[in-house]
Amino acid sequence: MAEIHSSSALTRGRGCELAAEATALPPCVFDRGRLSRTIDRLARDGWVRREDAGVDGRGQCAVLAAEGVNEVRRAARHHVEQVRELVAGDGHGR
Repeated sequence: MAEIHSSSALTRGRGCELAAEATALPPCVFDRGRLSRTIDRLARDGWVRREDAGVDGRGQCAVLAAEGVNEVRRAARHHVEQVRELVAGDGHGR
């Protein structure tokens, strides 16, 4: 039910479903209040925005904004560099 896949990136999800799929952990590692405050902070920083979660009107989706996509890409590059350094010791994975 979570709408978190797009053609290029993790972009959209609903509450605990987003947390579970994004982190590959059992549903919901955050209680609802903590998850809501975290999404509020990400929205305040411009990384996500909230949208209504469809026709039932009972929930919202956290949608990764352009700035959030940029941060994910930046973090991914840094993560890959760190893994290469840890595994290969030379920063190039060879």
